[in-house]
Amino acid sequence: MYANRQLGLQEQGQKVLVCLSPHPPVRQRRLNSCISDAFYRELFMNPCLSGWDHGEKKHEYMHICHQVLSRSHLNATAKLYEAGIITRNLVVLPNTSNISLANNGTHISLGSSILTTIRGNAGSGFGLKEEKYLSDLVVKIVEHFLPLLVTTYGAAPYRLDFSDFHPEKVLGFLPHQLDYSHLRQLWRLWKAKASIKCFGRPITPFGPAWLDRLVSLALRLKGDYLSDFRLMDYLASLLSTERSPALNGVPGNLEKTRTDLAHLGVFDPSMSFYLLFKPREFDQIGFFGFEARHQSLFESFYDDLGRCAEMLNLIILLAVKYVMSGHVTHSIIPDSPYVESERRQIVFGTAAGISSFFVRADTPNLFLRAMIEKTSGVAPKQEVPTISEGHEPRIPKDTSADAPC
Repeated sequence: MYANRQLGLQEQGQKVLVCLSPHPPVRQRRLNSCISDAFYRELFMNPCLSGWDHGEKKHEYMHICHQVLSRSHLNATAKLYEAGIITRNLVVLPNTSNISLANNGTHISLGSSILTTIRGNAGSGFGLKEEKYLSDLVVKIVEHFLPLLVTTYGAAPYRLDFSDFHPEKVLGFLPHQLDYSHLRQLWRLWKAKASIKCFGRPITPFGPAWLDRLVSLALRLKGDYLSDFRLMDYLASLLSTERSPALNGVPGNLEKTRTDLAHLGVFDPSMSFYLLFKPREFDQIGFFGFEARHQSLFESFYDDLGRCAEMLNLIILLAVKYVMSGHVTHSIIPDSPYVESERRQIVFGTAAGISSFFVRADTPNLFLRAMIEKTSGVAPKQEVPTISEGHEPRIPKDTSADAPC
């Protein structure tokens, strides 16, 4: 709008059109596949200066992010082979340059004026340790409710062609975000849902582009439509390591997790830890609150974004109430990569349009088991605990395998 008026573009018969888009242009994707990662960073790195006082530092930070994510995406292919999803030696390796940083999302930060005041009072008894315990536990509780918001408020619609259904390409960063068992389940359900079946059996592309196009035309394979492709194509939530939980309520845990992930070639210790929903630390930001990072594009700022913020605020209040009342503790939601993956798989499955998921009947996540007890459409129905007034959930005696929801 500034260019149209102040630079006289409208007077010369020109007009700049500005729109919000969660996806980078298709031609930018094609160019990215033809050039090196260093050249791509020189051409297209967006400094994203919002909230930064020093633009040069943020520009350098974005370069580090692109370099790390590009290599991390390439390393994810080895995990797909270890998980048994890639079963043949012929694979289409992802490009060394990754375009996921151009996927635009919307972050919503919500703070508490009461808890901020208490946290700022040195004599209140609510210091760094208490803040860390509360915020990490609230994050774990809220993650169970995030599927309510995915594709309900905010989306990133996208259609994938049959030739795009190479697991090493469409699964993106999911090997770094889900346990192998949940990754295999998601891939199996996704293939069953997509239009890539021949005689009732799903098939995936073979590799050569000309062969994939021929098979797609001959068998009328259309691919699939995703409601929120950004969550599937972006490193949205890192999985903790076995020895370094990211949300166990202990100060300094994120530094240990980042270091472990750096040794595995997944992340960089200098980068902010990626989570779907993360705390806003008082010592760094100046207030006590949380930031939701799972939203993609909103149809309306006033209606959709506003309603999303209201719903998110309600969920946070519920989580804080559970923690403050003592009904939910860190022991009820254990800190292990499997438990993290089990609750986050629902978010990614919802983004892909998958209507079912699997939860172990003997899962150590008692909070999730209590939620399933109140949910209809669970098969088979199991005897599970409930979170009741003055009672902590009990571990059920049934230890059968997976129960689909």
